[in-house]
Amino acid sequence: ASGCGKTTLLRCVLGRLQPKSGSIHLFGETPGTAMSRVPGPGVGYMPQELALYDDFSIEETLVYFGRLFGIKSKIIDSRIEFMINLLQLPNRKKLISQLSGGQKRRVSLSTALLHNPPLLILDEPTVGVDLILREAIWKHLENLCRTGLTVILTTHYIEEARSASNVGFMRSGRILAEDSPLQLLRRHQLMTLEEVFLKLSQLEDDMKVNNKLTFNRKSITNEILDTNIISSSEDQTSEKISLKVIKSDNSSNNSQEFDRNSGEGFVNNGFIADSTLADEHMGTVVSKEYNLSNGVIQIKQQSIANETKFRNRLSALTLKNYRQMSRNVLLLSFFVLLPSIEICLLIMSIGQDIKNIPVSVYNPEKLETSQSLSELFLSSIDEKHITLVRYKTLDSAVYAVKENDVWAVIHFQPNFTEALRMRSLLSTDSDADIINSSSIRLQLDMSNQVIGFQIQRHIFEAFLKFVSELAQTYGINPDALKPPIIIDPPIYGVPKQSLISFIAPGALIMVAYFATTVMTCHLLIKERSD
Repeated sequence: ASGCGKTTLLRCVLGRLQPKSGSIHLFGETPGTAMSRVPGPGVGYMPQELALYDDFSIEETLVYFGRLFGIKSKIIDSRIEFMINLLQLPNRKKLISQLSGGQKRRVSLSTALLHNPPLLILDEPTVGVDLILREAIWKHLENLCRTGLTVILTTHYIEEARSASNVGFMRSGRILAEDSPLQLLRRHQLMTLEEVFLKLSQLEDDMKVNNKLTFNRKSITNEILDTNIISSSEDQTSEKISLKVIKSDNSSNNSQEFDRNSGEGFVNNGFIADSTLADEHMGTVVSKEYNLSNGVIQIKQQSIANETKFRNRLSALTLKNYRQMSRNVLLLSFFVLLPSIEICLLIMSIGQDIKNIPVSVYNPEKLETSQSLSELFLSSIDEKHITLVRYKTLDSAVYAVKENDVWAVIHFQPNFTEALRMRSLLSTDSDADIINSSSIRLQLDMSNQVIGFQIQRHIFEAFLKFVSELAQTYGINPDALKPPIIIDPPIYGVPKQSLISFIAPGALIMVAYFATTVMTCHLLIKERSD
């Protein structure tokens, strides 16, 4: 029945959930423990929902799962060929998105069988498929069982379970009955398994109403499930063990007697006996070695899957992500162009030198422009980076800085031109008044040091240009008026570096970090959604 706990039971068997009470053992080990190969190479699992990648081909899908199990490339190729023939799959190059629903289910089944597990678990493999395909799937499972594979599956289509060796009816997390289909029909004298289930359900409901629930039914979480063979608890002194073997011939005799001492009998080793395993690189096909310990036959597993090491999973996931990204042109273009766009925006917004910085000017000189050395200096300032705003008083120019209208104040003394000429003539004999009157005053708003230092640099460059023009006017060697510091070509780098050279490294690291983060989040979300 739907919602009775079939999928929950399978998740406990696979080690994905832990039962609150009781225990589960597969091949003598608890699923999910370090010694257990479940989950892992010891089991093949086909979930109810298709776990396939639509942008992969059939071959790429099987190669991906083969790499996850650490199977060698040559073995993967031979197994793919075998699976295509066994399950009648279409061309190996065909994309999953181009397959029908039935073909997708067969591909999903092939991924569970690829590593040749001793146990196959299928969660409602025929749900949502038509009758013809449902019959075909069951025929495939019967053929697999004939080769020695053990299959556990769940279904809520009761009548299709007639092909199974053992059938268990579950309701509300409990087992109502468990036996071969033929025995169940004979015991209840009914024609269909559906009638048997309805009868058992009605009987359970009636006994609940009458509060006479007397027959013993263990909770599923208390049931000890073991794919190994467990000795009967009723006869501890017996030298024979009852073997429950899954058969595909619908025989009612699903038990065989095995002599503990003689070692004669049939042991289901749980492997597909196909020709691809006969190669010496793939290991032994059949093993009848067993170990009797406390009534449990522990079968030595032979599997083509190696231990799933970290590097195997990493290489498989890397190849998968590469193929997914390379086939999604729009997404790939987005991840390639996104860092470039971000870098361009950073360069356009904060990477270039700041231009048109407003600077207030107070110049009280009354001379004509052609005769004023203060105006000659102001004309030497780079107009692309510094925008001069003139004020009539020094107080108004300073007030403009306080009001954040401008970033600096340049002001001169009323006799700047005359004092500068006297200073050049007197040289070291100039007194304090001449030096003070011939000086250019600069007051900065250093709340933004980037802008403040850039203004200082442009003012210094303007002064060097002003000195050169002044020396040419008076026939003086320009180098004699420059500061006694000679800056030679740098050992590394260039003499003039823009702000972008300092911002670019940090911006690149930031963009690379966020780009990879976005890509990783996308892959994780896509993995979960698929």
